[in-house]
Amino acid sequence: MRGPQIWKEILKTYPEPLFSYHQVYNHLLKLNSGSWRLDEDEEKSARFLIEKLCAERPDSAVLEHIELPDDPDDGYTAFAFGLPSLIKKWGGCVLELQLDSTFKTNKVGYECFAILGEVFGSGLPLAFLLIKSNGSPKPGSKERYLQALIRHISETWEVKPIQTLSDKDITEIMHS
Repeated sequence: MRGPQIWKEILKTYPEPLFSYHQVYNHLLKLNSGSWRLDEDEEKSARFLIEKLCAERPDSAVLEHIELPDDPDDGYTAFAFGLPSLIKKWGGCVLELQLDSTFKTNKVGYECFAILGEVFGSGLPLAFLLIKSNGSPKPGSKERYLQALIRHISETWEVKPIQTLSDKDITEIMHS
């Protein structure tokens, strides 16, 4: 059962409980986190989870690890993964790629870039890059990571968009 269903059942028996829906939700979250939280360190946990999902079903290709530049002196830590089952199914329909990003959405400070393919007017997630500066990154380093991500989608999966859009200014990417 999901949180709202459990809460409805609780209210049937205890119309005025001494605890809140949020307490029930948080308790369920803790109980279920063992399936996706593989380490207390968020970064390690994410990497382990991606590796686990890549290894568990290599034939169905739920996730795939994407190789990135390997320069320990560039000032970044990064990892990337793609969603090959979606790319296989819809990649030939993609005419536009959208590069979207978030910043400061997790405790460990990774910036998340998502590549979305426009399919019949909707954004379809194709790949993700998580990247974090280790202090003083070399100019242009982040751009190399993004190029590797886009190159993987276009060359490995032969996605050939007519245009690529981004909510980031290219100078911001190149100088960070």
